[in-house]
Amino acid sequence: FDIYKSELTLPLGYTYSEYFTKEEFDAMSSEDRQEAMLQAVMLEGEAKGLSKAQLKLNNTSKDYEMFCGKGVKIEDGKFVVSQKNAQVTIKFNGDVNCETYFKISGLNYDESKMVIQQFTEFPIMIKYDKAEKELEYYPTGHNWYAGKHDFIANMGYSEEAKDEITLTFKTTGEYAFDEISIVEQPMDNFQELIDERTEDILEDVEILTNAVKGKINLSEDKFLCLSIPYSEGWTAYVDGQEVELKKANEMYMGMELEAGEHEIELKYMTPGLK
Repeated sequence: FDIYKSELTLPLGYTYSEYFTKEEFDAMSSEDRQEAMLQAVMLEGEAKGLSKAQLKLNNTSKDYEMFCGKGVKIEDGKFVVSQKNAQVTIKFNGDVNCETYFKISGLNYDESKMVIQQFTEFPIMIKYDKAEKELEYYPTGHNWYAGKHDFIANMGYSEEAKDEITLTFKTTGEYAFDEISIVEQPMDNFQELIDERTEDILEDVEILTNAVKGKINLSEDKFLCLSIPYSEGWTAYVDGQEVELKKANEMYMGMELEAGEHEIELKYMTPGLK
């Protein structure tokens, strides 16, 4: 095995000078959301000391054609698979220096044509150059059904332009779908955005029992986002004074900070424990 460490990661505490709202977030596609959260923090409500972000979203949906191999055909908005491991090839004109995403919405297996057994699997393998992902789909009659009908798979980054994605159906049957998209995310400004987020970070971090401590020095008012799942059990203190701890980026938490040097402390108590 080889283990690689990315040089473009975000630390436990990183900062933003701009924000956007939960309403804007909810209206975005999944790929737009991740790009937006690298530019500005998503908050539920207003932020006093931050500017409202003018987001620049660069994702593009590519035109494509689908070609069916032996044992599969497309008719009336569904894949009709008559042979195990049948393949569909999706051709498109890719761009250089991009991440590529495969999206499918409204995926629905026709259970009237097959008796669903407890351990029957319905994986769809997605292959893009050297990357291969397994789309774990379970129809409504399956024991492991969880209400998922929309999927997105990150097929990885490539410096060179790629032009082909292959779908392999492991189980026969009819797979209806509403829409298929091939989305490319340009990575030209990724380094720049990471540098912006890590210009001011939480330093001298101590992770204690039910507590986190650190220091930060800001040249301007910013929002400190902490890569810790939000919970009402956390209480935040800045320079010894309790401050409002906000839910940030859908699942994390953080606080607004004024310019200057600050000591940050977070304490956790399980809600209802006392």
